Amino acid sequence: MSIPYQLTRCLRFSCQLIKLSLLAFTLTMSTLVYSAEQPQTITYVEGTKVVTDPYNNYFSDLLLLALEQSVDKFGPFQLKPIETDISQKRQIREIQKGRIDVFWTMTSFSREADLLPVKFPLAKGMYGLRLLATNANDAALFSDIAGLPSVKAMKALAAIPALSGSDWPDTPILRLNRFTVVSDVAENKMYPYLSQKTGYYFPRGIVELFSELQSREEETLINEPRLALMYPAVIYFFVSKQNPQLAERLEYGLNKAKNDGSFDRLFYGHPRHDMAFKRANLSQRIFFKLKNPLFPKSATAESITLMQEQMIKRLSEK
Repeated sequence: MSIPYQLTRCLRFSCQLIKLSLLAFTLTMSTLVYSAEQPQTITYVEGTKVVTDPYNNYFSDLLLLALEQSVDKFGPFQLKPIETDISQKRQIREIQKGRIDVFWTMTSFSREADLLPVKFPLAKGMYGLRLLATNANDAALFSDIAGLPSVKAMKALAAIPALSGSDWPDTPILRLNRFTVVSDVAENKMYPYLSQKTGYYFPRGIVELFSELQSREEETLINEPRLALMYPAVIYFFVSKQNPQLAERLEYGLNKAKNDGSFDRLFYGHPRHDMAFKRANLSQRIFFKLKNPLFPKSATAESITLMQEQMIKRLSEK
């Protein structure tokens, strides 16, 4: 019995379609398996301060936590630190060029214009609480300021030059609040400068101040025990605007860590934080509250101020 020619053609065509479909399915599955086996490589700058000081790694620890928390949705990852010390401006350029994937810094209008922020406050506004490194020979000067009524005390402090980096967000914040600022001293020369000269102070974050003073050899450098500055400030992870998937991944992981309590455990239990919180004596501080006109719309100043006040209360109760 012979098969009609047209039917034979249909059967051959159907067989070819089946083969092509099987091939496409095999290739798709192979691609999926390959993709699943390939971790996402995430490059960031591991500054020499982090390498030499194991307590200086809160943000890289938090980056790791966020990525671990996001594996269920985004798959495996591989962190690739680059051990070098470069300025914040340089890190922004390197992200824009695609040479690094993420870094952390205090947010501002310009930084959010250049990069894509992951809108999760990494340090609960802690870096807007600034303690003062001073020269021990100025102890009486700052003690006298602490004894003045609040308005006069703030004016007196504002008249004393504060050391601050030329590209730090703190610098315009201080100037817009009519504080005197010296920003032409190199970052690695600020402590030596302060140790050799009187009539200056160096505002530092809570966790920065104590570990930095502990590592210095200059005996004239001290923590001013009574005065502090306070303004709304947020540190975010930043990524390239061409990498929204990484921003989504980090935000997902950070929120998951917040919800299961692991974010708070890392923040309050990190060795460097724990040591600084115990020594900061926040309940005895006079906080001069400044405005932050550069605060972007990615977070409200009121919400960050509330975070700061809650943190001060919690640490004061310990």
